[in-house]
Amino acid sequence: MADENETLKNAQMQAQAWLAEEFEGKKFIQILADRGESFDLTSLSGCLALKKKYDDLKKAQNSDGNSKSGEGNGGSEKPEEKKENSSTLTVSQGGAGKSEENQDKNWIEQKRDSWTKWSGEHKPNAYTYDEDKEFESGLKFDVYKDAEKKEKLATVQYNAPRDVSISGEDGKVPALEFFDKIVKEAKEVDHVPGVTFSGEMTDDFKAKLAVACIKNGLPMKGFEGKINLDLLSEEERAGLDEKTVKQIEYRNKYIDAKEAAQARLSNDETKDKPFDLSKVKDVNEAAILYAACANVGVKVEGMEKVFTKSPEGLIHNSDFGLMPEEAQSAIAKHNREIHDKMLDRVKDKSRVPGPVVAEKEISPQDVLSVQRQDQPKAPLKSAQNTSEASKFQQFVLQGLNPRDS
Repeated sequence: MADENETLKNAQMQAQAWLAEEFEGKKFIQILADRGESFDLTSLSGCLALKKKYDDLKKAQNSDGNSKSGEGNGGSEKPEEKKENSSTLTVSQGGAGKSEENQDKNWIEQKRDSWTKWSGEHKPNAYTYDEDKEFESGLKFDVYKDAEKKEKLATVQYNAPRDVSISGEDGKVPALEFFDKIVKEAKEVDHVPGVTFSGEMTDDFKAKLAVACIKNGLPMKGFEGKINLDLLSEEERAGLDEKTVKQIEYRNKYIDAKEAAQARLSNDETKDKPFDLSKVKDVNEAAILYAACANVGVKVEGMEKVFTKSPEGLIHNSDFGLMPEEAQSAIAKHNREIHDKMLDRVKDKSRVPGPVVAEKEISPQDVLSVQRQDQPKAPLKSAQNTSEASKFQQFVLQGLNPRDS
């Protein structure tokens, strides 16, 4: 019963975050009021019914880039920008690639300015550039550590705004910071949807490019394996932020778990036996293992022994957002199926007349003070002295609202 009460309290907190979210400049709570809709948030069924209404509105918003309640830019994105943003950044090792003919060359000056600004960030000594003036159809330059051009760090060649190759001196792979700069600019300036690994690449080249993609949140095409951080220098590994390291660790664990699940299916002695998850103590490890088994087709048992905080059987794990998209999709599918069953049971009991309420009636001042869903939330007063409750509120209902694939 205690777990159920805690689930309800956290569901109510999550409901307040949904009510405070804005759609086209209008808060969700006001949209409901305008429609004359209300939900009883004193019950879990009411919170779930509100969640479904919230999901429907988000789905309508994201059904195309120009919906009336378009997120971020208010649905004002221009069609030509969509077309331009459809191509990925293609990265190759060495000077491979052929530049496009008769293209607008305005982008070349932008790239020059970008690299000059980036160079100035290396204090006290900025990097020196030596541009190849004979490469007229694109942009090609060498990067030196010093003004005397004694130590060449990399050769960068842009065949097109989104077609770049990079190589080091004497076949060496350039430092991770060059890959990070190229990928970061592709995302923030060129707004590419992903990075394509092109041509022959050494293992350390692929590792650095993959790390840059993970760090900057860009999907990868042409690279499916694990990321070996040992191929980076000690200094490069030390410079990685904790989030990036965790994302790489979960990616590698998921690949290992998936290979193990596939081997289980190939073994006559184990192919028909469910995988027992009950001995796994960590919920994040358990979530990764479940996702791998589910995506391969291995049945799982013992989940209730791991995810003890959810009486309904939901998978709750604090690092959900750091896991590979494929793993997130499997967890989300499981939780959504349970979510739908819960809604089916209470669909005829979710609506009641009267205002939208939680533990107490939500005033406009309460809504304005609610933190957004992606920000840390303060623990409930009733749970301030309970560490488990504080941890649990970070992931309760997270599976009900997974990031869309």
